[in-house]
Amino acid sequence: MKFKPYLLLYTAMICVGMGQTVIFAVMPMLGRELGLHLITFHFPWLGIVHPKELMITMLSALTALTFSLVSPFWGRLSDKVGRKPAIVIGLFGYSAGILLFSSVAWAGLSGMLSGLALYGVLVVARIFHSSFMSAAMPASSAYVVDVTHESVRSHALGRLSAFMQVGVMCGPVLAWLMTFHFLMPFMAQAVIMFCMGLAILLFFPYHRPEKHIHVQKK
Repeated sequence: MKFKPYLLLYTAMICVGMGQTVIFAVMPMLGRELGLHLITFHFPWLGIVHPKELMITMLSALTALTFSLVSPFWGRLSDKVGRKPAIVIGLFGYSAGILLFSSVAWAGLSGMLSGLALYGVLVVARIFHSSFMSAAMPASSAYVVDVTHESVRSHALGRLSAFMQVGVMCGPVLAWLMTFHFLMPFMAQAVIMFCMGLAILLFFPYHRPEKHIHVQKK
C-alpha cells in the first residue's frame, strides 16, 4: 500500500477501536445516572424481578453482539460496492449513531424518558449505532487483503489489528470528559469519527475487488 492510504486506514482503525471501548467505560456510570439499575419486572409466576446492574451490562453487551452479527453483511456489501464506501459508512454511521444514542440518553437525564420506555429506546439506538459502525472493520481488512502481496499479507493484517487495539486502549481515556458532562465523551468521539470519515472520503483511494474465476480441479 502507498503511504497515504496506509496511514489513513490504520488511523481509522484506531478511531474504531476507541469507539468500541469508550462505550464500555462510560455506560456503567451513565446507566446508574439514568436509573437503569432500578428497573423492575413483574411476572405472575415469579413476582418482582430486579435485574439491577444487569440491565446496564446487557446494554453494553448489545454492542458486541450486534457488531458480530452484522459485520459479515458489510463484508459482502463491500465486495459489491467497493471497500471505501463501506469504510465511510462505518465511520459516518458511528458518528450519527452515537449522536442518536446521546440524544436518547439526554432525554433520560432531563426526565423526558424513564424506566422501560427509556431502556427500549436506548436499545433501538444501540442497535442502529452498532449496525453501522460495524461496516468499517471488515471492509478495511478486505482492502488490506486486496492490495497486499500474499507474502506480506499476514503482517499487514496483524498491523491492522494492532492499531485497532491501540484504539481499544485509548478509548477509556475519553471517560475523563465526564467531569464536564456525562455525554461529553460520546460527543468527542462523534467528532473524531466524523473527521476520520471525511478524511477517508476525500483522500482514500476507491477500490473494488477484482472478480476471480475459480476453476475446479478435476
